Order: sequence, then C-alpha cells, then structure tokens
Amino acid sequence: MESVAEDRSLPELEKRVRELRCLYRVSALMSEQGVALEEQLQQAVVLLPAAYHYPAIACARLLFGDAVFQTAGFRQTEWEQTAPVATFTSRIGALQVCYLEQRPDRDEGPFLIEERELLNTVADLLGDLVERKRTAEMLRLHEDRLYMVLNSAPLILWAVDRDGIITLSRGKMLGPLGFKPGELVGRPIESILADRPRFRRCVERALAGEDVSEQLEWGGFFFDSRFTPIRTADGGIDGVIGVSVDISERMKAEDMLRETNALLEEIFASANFLIASLDRDFRYIRVNDAYARSRGHTPEYYLGKNFFDLFPRMEYLPVLRSVLETGEPVSVRDRPYQSREHPERDPTYWDIEVLPMRRGGPSVEGLILILVDRSRRNRALQELDTSRRELRSLASHLQDLREEERKTIAREVHDELGGFLTALKMDLSLLESGLGTGAERPSALASAEDLVNQALSLARRIATDLRPRLLDDFGLVPAIEWQIAEFRRRARVRCDLEVSPEDLGVGRDLALSIYRILQESLTNVARHSGASRVKVRLAVDAGAISLVVSDNGKGIEAARGDGPASFGLIGMRERAAHFRGTVQVEGTPGKGTTISVSIPLPVEERPPC
Repeated sequence: MESVAEDRSLPELEKRVRELRCLYRVSALMSEQGVALEEQLQQAVVLLPAAYHYPAIACARLLFGDAVFQTAGFRQTEWEQTAPVATFTSRIGALQVCYLEQRPDRDEGPFLIEERELLNTVADLLGDLVERKRTAEMLRLHEDRLYMVLNSAPLILWAVDRDGIITLSRGKMLGPLGFKPGELVGRPIESILADRPRFRRCVERALAGEDVSEQLEWGGFFFDSRFTPIRTADGGIDGVIGVSVDISERMKAEDMLRETNALLEEIFASANFLIASLDRDFRYIRVNDAYARSRGHTPEYYLGKNFFDLFPRMEYLPVLRSVLETGEPVSVRDRPYQSREHPERDPTYWDIEVLPMRRGGPSVEGLILILVDRSRRNRALQELDTSRRELRSLASHLQDLREEERKTIAREVHDELGGFLTALKMDLSLLESGLGTGAERPSALASAEDLVNQALSLARRIATDLRPRLLDDFGLVPAIEWQIAEFRRRARVRCDLEVSPEDLGVGRDLALSIYRILQESLTNVARHSGASRVKVRLAVDAGAISLVVSDNGKGIEAARGDGPASFGLIGMRERAAHFRGTVQVEGTPGKGTTISVSIPLPVEERPPC
C-alpha cells in the first residue's frame, strides 16, 4: 500500500548513506598517523562532492590561510554552500561546495538541509585536526627551542643526584671546557672536579643542604655560579642543581631564558588539554588552567596535594608506577570515567598520556599527565553507527514491503480482477453467439454490467490503497477524514478526529508524509495495541504542524521505539526528519500509547493568525 512513498524514500536513504560514508572516511583520515596536514586536508576536500545530491556537478574547495585545497575542475558559482573552519580560538578558513550547473531549489538553494549539516560537521572535524596538529607541532618546536637555548647560552647547567652522579649537563660553555652537552650524564662528579677543589667544596656544601653562590674560575673563564640542593617533599636532599654563567654574557643569557620561559608558560597555561605534573610520590607539582577548571578549582588548589587523595581510583596506581619504574610512556585511548559523586551522569571518555618527567638525566623525577576529553567525539561516532544500522535495516525492510505489495497487487489483479474479466468474457460470448432468448438476454446483460461495476470498484480500491485521490484532489484534511472512516470500518475501533484550523493548506509532499505517518500510526494501533478508542489531533501551533495519535491500549513496551524491529517507527521518524521534524513516542503499560509529530512549516505555508 505504500510502494509509491517507499520508492521515493529509497533515494533519500542513498543520500544519507553517502553522507555517512563521507563522515566515516573523513574521521578515519583524521586518525591516520604520519600523514602531513596538507595531504589530509586535500584528501578530505576530495571526499565531499560524492556525498552531495548531484555529485557529477559538485566540486569543493578549502581556503586555509594562504593555501587552497580543491577538487579538479573547481569553479566558484552562484550555487554555493560555505562553512567556516575554526579552531578553539579563531577562524582559520572556509570550506565550500559548489554546483557547476543550476539545480532545482531545495532547503538551501539547490542544497539539502542534511548537506548543510554534513558540511558543518566536516568543517568542525577539519578545525579539530588543525588544532591538534598545531598544538603538537608547537610543543615539539618549543621543546627543541628550549634545548637549543640551553646549548647555545653562555652557561653551564648541571645537576647531580644525592650520590654525586651527574644527571644533567647542558650549556654552550661546556664546549670551551672540552665537553659536549649530555656527555657527562651518568659520571661521578668527583671524576670531573678532581682538580677543581673550590667547585668540589661548593657541591659538598649544597649536598649538605646549603644554598651556595660563588664566582669561580675554570679554564680561563669566570663563572657566576650557584649550587642549590634539590629537596624532596619531606625536606630531604635529593641532589644538587648548579648553574654557572659566563659573567660577560649574563644579561644576554638571562633575556633568552626569560623569553623562553615566558613562551613555555604561555603554552602550558593556554593549552585546552588537561595537563598536570606529579612528583614521584604522586603529589601535584603543577596543573594548567584547563585541568583546574575541569573540577571548578584554581591551579593553586592542587599544589602539594596527592593525586589519589583527590581521585581515589587505585586502579590507576599500577600504570603510574610502571612509568616511574620503566621510564616508558603509557597511552590509553577512550578510557571511561564514571563520577562517583554523580553516578546518575553518563560516563565520560578520555585519551590519557602518562609521560615520564626527566630533568635532563636518565632518572624519572615524576610524571606528566595529559588528558583529552573524547566524549563528544565518541557520542557522535556511536550515533553515526546506530544511524547506519537503522538505515540498513530500514532499507531491507522497505525492499521486503515493496515486494510484498507487488505480490498483493498481483494476487488481487490475477484472482479478483481476472475472475471478473473471465466471467464477463463468458457472458459476452453467450450474447455474441446469440444463445439465450427472451428474459435470458437481459439477465446476461445485467450480469455483465454487474461484473464491470465490480471490476471498476476493485480497480478504484487498488488505486486508492496505493495513493488516495482525495489527497491530490481535495487536500490533507479530507484524506485524513476518509482514512479514519476506513479505520473505523475495518478495525471496529472508535476513532475521534480534531482539526484546528479546519483549512490546513500545506504542500503536496508534506501532506503525503503526514498522511503516511497517520496511516502507519493507525496500522500499529490495529495490529498491536488492543485499544478500544483512538484520538487524532491535527493542528498548527507556533509555526509548526502537529499530529498527535493517542490510544487507550496496552502501551508500547519501549517508549522510545528504537528496537531493531521497529521499522514502522523508524520510517515515521525518517519521513518527519526529511522536513526537519521530530517524532516522539510515549507509552505507559496498561494505559496506552501517544505518538506526537511536529514539523515546522515554511513561512509561506503558515495559516494567518
């Protein structure tokens, strides 16, 4: 009975599948490692045209700063759809799709509303890709810059642990003294300072807990040197860190260090990822603003507090200890986190990096935690996956319905209409042969006329089941009144109709969708509800047309109607979604079910107030 509408639904399903395939491929492209950003952007642009309604004449372009990424034969036309590409802080470009030829107007010029949503989603994904690439590159560049500054500055930066083993040696002035940066790490300090008694005494005083400042000479160079004990959280001495600066270049070195530190501070403070550093006892050394804001605190709140006092999740302890002991970083993807303070909330999902914190030597001094919230991305992927499964099931179901409808029509034409025509042929043969006289001849004519009338009635019934002419000739309200009358006659169920206002002048396509949604709703009532009364309300409220079908039956078991076999409800939602509408299903066991449909009307179709 729905084959015409179903034939129209199949192209719409194909469009949705193309859009979902495009989103899936763009998401997969973003996950590829070791691919240059420019290559990823170009590949993403190439994927777009195939997802549009007219792929053969669609082309795409991404404007990204001074760079342009586009499909072959791109030409900007008046039939254009554009979405901004932005990072967390600024707009960085624009994503465009153009048709090379004019096409009939749809929701947005020649474009569909779903295509606008697709373009916006792809633009958001590209903005997120650029943000992550830039952040990673910035962190790498500034780490390299920090070591470059240390190795080019006129100083020596070094450290020893509590046993006198060198754990850090950096600085330009190592070269004039005959050493290379990092070469001394792991050697005892005594082996270096055997002939430098003043240096050795300064180190011994610092290991005893004293801050020492001295001007010292070494190899013809004079250094302003400072030796500082490295203290543990409990006040013990964990080693000594020393800085020896060539006095003649002091100001220059201080300016470079100040600039570098300020830059690193800015990156650390402004990063949108959650970043925290812990010592070996899992006490907070530092957190950035994003980490503090995630739980409504200031960065100062965390300083000195133990990680497990604030987050008593002991299942994390083996992971943190492993990084401290092995020095190997650990990455966790999509780690679920369920708040114990708010168990009613949905869990969040995180990408977690646990990195060893070294101070220039081989030993691990603490940990760096980097956390990225992936909950929004995961929800989007789950929704895409659910939508794909539903669309595949619905497409298969619609195909089955179409074949069943063909079988039913064929049976009615062959059995009933064929029977009428066969009997009519026999009557006509009798008349033609001249058999029968007197009263028999009028009787044969009357029988033939009756058979013709029955055949015509059957043909009208088949045509009405396929698409009621009332809908085309008289509009939505008369068609619905006829459908409800048919429902009363066939189902033997009381059905009341309320229409407000009485004249609902809506477009043909929208009227057909509303009619089919009502038809499916009444079919569900007749098949499943066991109701004795149904109420139907059709109205225009606040610029939207609403259809409410409620019954007093046993009530739908899954009020949301999203089970794997709920093809009727899925089809109703798809029809409404085509016009940016919604379908809500509410059921109470033993009290009945209510189906509420709301579809926004175009301004020109809204009735006057």
